[in-house]
Amino acid sequence: MLSDRTKVGLIAGTLVLLLLGGAGWAVWKYFFKGEIKPSAYDVVADTPESREKIQAELFFATGNGELTVEIRAVNKQPVLELQAKQVIDELVLGPRQRSLQATIPSKSVLRELYLDDQGCAYLNFNIEFKKNHPGSAYAEMLTLASLINTLNKNFPNIDKVQILINGAEIETIAGHIDARYPLAKENVPLSPIGE
Repeated sequence: MLSDRTKVGLIAGTLVLLLLGGAGWAVWKYFFKGEIKPSAYDVVADTPESREKIQAELFFATGNGELTVEIRAVNKQPVLELQAKQVIDELVLGPRQRSLQATIPSKSVLRELYLDDQGCAYLNFNIEFKKNHPGSAYAEMLTLASLINTLNKNFPNIDKVQILINGAEIETIAGHIDARYPLAKENVPLSPIGE
């Protein structure tokens, strides 16, 4: 049980906190007049382009281990690198059709995507991209082929992919395909169905 002195101290402390909170609110209202200005990110995120949709072709695995296309509407972006990143982000989310299988390991996050003037996209993934990969040579080929084909189909000027993990080059994803250099379609001999 609390003594009378402790109860008075708790009540006084609560009143002081309420007064300080009210004074802080009054100062904020006086100086900022209650307006919160949007950040630069908010302005960019609400451009007319971001409300427009484009149809992206994403390459996923079939039950037979082949690649096929799933069409998905994605927000149009004003910059090619942002558009390419958004398309790969959708690939990372996996297929919506139950008959298709993901080609990107679970919990993978594409941190950044860079483009050079030679048609190469540098895909900077988190460590889970490598750590959670199933590991077979064929699964590694499916992963790389889905990335290359998705980018090349949607952005014909992008014909090579370099995989980075946390900003660093890697030797391989799962030990089977040399990933120290940019990879093109001819380096990953797996064509989508119908090609």
